Amino acid sequence: MLYRKECELLKHPRIYICGEQGVGKSFLSNWIASNRPCYKQVKIAQPLYDMVELIREDKYSGLNKVLEELGFDLTTSYFIRGEIGSDIIEDVKTSVKPRYALQKLGDIIRKYNENALIERALNISKDHPVIIDDVRLGIEGDALNKGGFVGVR
Repeated sequence: MLYRKECELLKHPRIYICGEQGVGKSFLSNWIASNRPCYKQVKIAQPLYDMVELIREDKYSGLNKVLEELGFDLTTSYFIRGEIGSDIIEDVKTSVKPRYALQKLGDIIRKYNENALIERALNISKDHPVIIDDVRLGIEGDALNKGGFVGVR
């Protein structure tokens, strides 16, 4: 049974969930999406997961498309690709969930544009109700609050 606070939350078209690892952020997001199909689940880190898959499959040329979707031109994409070192590649190739690689890729992206990942998520959320469950940084929460999202912790 939903409590009044949860019912009010589900009337809001833009929701983000933040919290420590393992507290049920994705569970709540999946529950909302399955009970309110109008909500689209968006991951701030989705481009990083896409990059990991391309690296895992040795499809490095595909990285340019992901970086272009984040707003980077070909020159900047070239420099970003140059920063992907053997430590990242090894983590991608040997780990089921390469947390180190995801973290390092995020650091590299933010070095060139601190807001690239969050701007992508905000652009996706313009046309329909959205729920984001992978808010990890303060700047992400601040940007989402300014973009009209309601946060759940």
